[in-house]
Order: sequence, then structure tokens, then C-alpha cells
Amino acid sequence: MFRLSKAAEYAIRAILYLSLKWGKGTSGVEEIARAQDIPAPYLAKLVQSLTKKGFIKSFRGREGGFVLLRAPKEITLLEVIEAMEGPIHLNDCLIRSGYCPRDKECPVHDVWREAQEKFLKCLGGYTFEDLARAARRKMDASREGKVLSEA
Repeated sequence: MFRLSKAAEYAIRAILYLSLKWGKGTSGVEEIARAQDIPAPYLAKLVQSLTKKGFIKSFRGREGGFVLLRAPKEITLLEVIEAMEGPIHLNDCLIRSGYCPRDKECPVHDVWREAQEKFLKCLGGYTFEDLARAARRKMDASREGKVLSEA
């Protein structure tokens, strides 16, 4: 079963939050953690990794915090996942040619390869600009639903 680690899930949430705040200044660990339901101590370590991997920049001081180093339209979901998890392989036989001794004769190998190609294409087809836009739509719809239910 393919399953994201907590580090990858939280990295996605942090990058998404910073995408929503793109061009609006810095965001601190506590702010991001609170908004994205991430334990602050965990996030504090995670942002160090995201900084080293070139996704975010940190600023010290009273007005310090974090910002994205690149525009949200330049960062894909696949890129963040692979930065945290390493290359995605749906099965061991896809790690590299010849890794599995049966890859030339196994008909399932071809199915795994096709599924992996489609999966990676899907993840690579979504930028954090896309995700931020979708998040804004969902937040707006949620607010509208609350207003209607209160009426």
C-alpha cells in the first residue's frame, strides 16, 4: 500500500499554507501549525528540512518567519512528496530495470508501470497554485454553508 509519511503530509500542508499566503509576508511556525493542524515541535523540525531542500526561506527576528522560495505555480505536489519520501515506486519491480528477476516475463509488471506513470503524471500535474485556488474555493463554500445554516 502506498501511504505518505506524516513528514510528507505535513510538508504538503505547510507548503499549501505558505502558498495561500504567497506575497503577503512571512508566517511563523506557530501560525502554520495552528492553521494546518500540525504539531508545532514537529513542524519546527520539518521547516528546517524544507529550507534545506529549497522550498522555503526563513527570516529571523520579530517579523521573522517563513516564505516560499518559488512561486506556488512552480512547485508541484509530486516534487514535494518526492523531496520528503524519495522516488515513488508502486512496486519493487519498478525500482530499476533488472531489479526484479521476473520483470521481462511478468505481465503484472507492465500494469504496475502503467499505473505508476499515470500516478506520477497526476501528482506532477498539480501545482501548489492549483491547490491554493482549490483551497480558497472550499473555504468560501464552507463559509457560505455556515451562513446559510445560521439563517
